[in-house]
Amino acid sequence: MPTQVLRLVLVLGGGVIALRAAMTVATGRSKLSQADRDKRMDRVAAKVQHASKYIGPVAVVFAAILPMTPLADRMLLDIGILLLTYIMLGWGLNIVVGLAGLLDLGYVAFYAVGAYSYALLAHYFGLSFWLCLPLAGLLAACSGVLLGFPVLRLRGDYFAIVTLGFGEIIRIILVNWYQFTGGPNGISGIPRPSFFGIADFSRTPSEGMAAFHELFGLEFSPLHRIVFLYYLILALALVVNLFTLRVRKLPLGRAWEALREDDIACASLGINRTNMKLAAFAIAAMFGGFAGSFFATRQGFISPESFTFIESAIILAIVVLGGMGSQIGVVVATLLVIGLPEAFRELADYRMLAFGAGMVVIMLWRPRGLLAHRDPTILLHGQEADPGGSREMSAAPMNTEKPLLSVEHLTMRFGGLVANNDVSFEARAGEITALIGPNGAGKTTLFNCVTGFYTPTVGRLTLRHPAGKEFLLERMPGYRIAQLAGVARTFQNIRLFSGMSVLENLIVAQHNKLMRASGFAIAGLLGLPGFRKAEHEAVELAKYWLDRVRLTEFADWEAGNLPYGAQRRLEIARAMCTEPVLLCLDEPAAGLNPRESGELAEILTFIRDVQTPQGHRTGVLLIEHDMSVVMRISDHVVVLDYGRKISDGNPEHVKNDPAVIRAYLGEDEDEALPPEVAADLHIAPTAGQTSAQKGA
Repeated sequence: MPTQVLRLVLVLGGGVIALRAAMTVATGRSKLSQADRDKRMDRVAAKVQHASKYIGPVAVVFAAILPMTPLADRMLLDIGILLLTYIMLGWGLNIVVGLAGLLDLGYVAFYAVGAYSYALLAHYFGLSFWLCLPLAGLLAACSGVLLGFPVLRLRGDYFAIVTLGFGEIIRIILVNWYQFTGGPNGISGIPRPSFFGIADFSRTPSEGMAAFHELFGLEFSPLHRIVFLYYLILALALVVNLFTLRVRKLPLGRAWEALREDDIACASLGINRTNMKLAAFAIAAMFGGFAGSFFATRQGFISPESFTFIESAIILAIVVLGGMGSQIGVVVATLLVIGLPEAFRELADYRMLAFGAGMVVIMLWRPRGLLAHRDPTILLHGQEADPGGSREMSAAPMNTEKPLLSVEHLTMRFGGLVANNDVSFEARAGEITALIGPNGAGKTTLFNCVTGFYTPTVGRLTLRHPAGKEFLLERMPGYRIAQLAGVARTFQNIRLFSGMSVLENLIVAQHNKLMRASGFAIAGLLGLPGFRKAEHEAVELAKYWLDRVRLTEFADWEAGNLPYGAQRRLEIARAMCTEPVLLCLDEPAAGLNPRESGELAEILTFIRDVQTPQGHRTGVLLIEHDMSVVMRISDHVVVLDYGRKISDGNPEHVKNDPAVIRAYLGEDEDEALPPEVAADLHIAPTAGQTSAQKGA
């Protein structure tokens, strides 16, 4: 036997190497790039996704009538129950991995918590399955919160390793807490479910309980209980599927997908990343708990050996192979990963070898999964943007009140490096305040302090909200600055939700008010009128800004497919959809051609000059290296050099300040400035220039 196993290992290994070599040769000869092949497969996945709208209901009907067909024997029903259990687990894990983008290697822990919750509650307190089912889900959700809260600050491989450790901790506790969990011997005699507490499936039911076959006038059959369990797991799986499909169209689901795309951009929009991730963990864990409770009542016996790491690996493989985020992909992958081994039980000893080889093949051929494809959750459908109504903004007089933002003695140190040193300035509502300086002057560091990504070492940042409140920004976490104080920002390197549509980017920016309108997803799941009205208003606001930045025709495009200049405008529109009082723009003209820079200047001038529906004017804090843009639109310019403020005033004052000239050009005060350079910087000729220089 060992010789045969070794031979099989060698054959499979050689096959994988040969396949890899063949794919490499084919790739080298193919005229298609990897991106083109991905697009081709994405089109196939899109067709399958579209077909699933019709195949799905047919499959549900087939699954519902399967036990009534002549083919439905005990073996077929058992396989059906097994497949539906893994489909449910795959759909549950898909919330964490596919939607929220969190690699969870310990999902089996929640499965175990659900199973042992029911077994222990039934064993020690005599509770029925129907009482324990919601309790098992609740306890699993609590375990998800307990795991998630301390570790959600981790990312990538570190996060995955912690979840793997959590799964092993749960298993070791179950093994060693012998007096409570039964240890390696497990728990036997777990009660079977009744027919909703009114009938029992045994021939001689307990006192006070009717027999199922007598209640419905049927001849007794042991298959009645199996058929009921089949329908029960089918119903539970469909609940998970319907919830996932619906929640994707709600603020909660869009926030999960936005976190998967770029969690830093989410923080800049006022989204509480920790709460969103905890919600994903808790909901996925709850569904895992439901499946575990069903597993316990189905088997009648559980032990720690049922909840090893290999179970987590199988569930994760189902999600990854099917395509992360794809519901139909999970079904197809379950049929391959679970169904095929059941059909070829005589090859059970080689199951893991085939499983590993299959994973290698898929990762080489289609890393995103077999049916990975994402359709937008909301479409504009070519509707005309509403240019007026409640969203029309009007011109407003200049603001002469207190400054909107006051930066006082701001210092930011990174160990021995001083990025900002005692910087003070003010920015007013209805004005564009430009923050300029050479590379490395500390401009972006100051932005990060204002928007909460850094906490300054020393100094005070005061934002005076038009509603009358004052916020000390240095004391607030970043997402609260965007959420409560009304500070929005863009980034030097564009941070869009590239895999989501243009319209969805702007809807995600309105996450907080939509979450409140959805009753934290409950009203949204029920489709109540209040949420539908709020969503309609959010779409109208998005359409308004799409029209202003000339992107209405691209509303249903993936944001990552837009040209570079359009992505810059989209990022500004997304920030404006948060309805900020202070808009912070980090080099928005970087990489733009002159025509696009002119369009950008028009957009920023419009933002500065109009009054919002809330009755206030937006202040703009701008970092920019394009001096033609800065001098054309700025009302106030602050210049930094080596972390210090060297000039502060209107553009005319700043562009003729000798300290600014030295910072940019390294000129001495008495050294003449070449007239062609002065002309580029819009600087008047200096007195030290000779007549020959002036005539040059």
